[in-house]
Amino acid sequence: MMARKLAAPYRKWVKRMEKVISANGTSIAYQKSGAGPSLVIVHGTTADRTRWAPNLPEFEKHFTVYAVDRRGRGESGDTEPYSIDREVEDVAAVVDAADLMLAC
Repeated sequence: MMARKLAAPYRKWVKRMEKVISANGTSIAYQKSGAGPSLVIVHGTTADRTRWAPNLPEFEKHFTVYAVDRRGRGESGDTEPYSIDREVEDVAAVVDAADLMLAC
């Protein structure tokens, strides 16, 4: 996937990145920014965490935002075989890192 070039106001945010290891061993990248209650956001199929950059200034006023790179996208790793259960494990790893309760 080719990286998109972001406008200057968003570039500094993209450089702040953390990683966790999901239950299936995949390295999952996320951006943490803002202050307040935690908000974990996950992009759609063809994007990466930078998709949220235009929305972040407003989110960051009210929340500590965890913008996830889904497996195989952005700075996250990937493992075979693909399954939706692995995607859930990936997001759960970020939720754990954010020290949130996962509602099931």
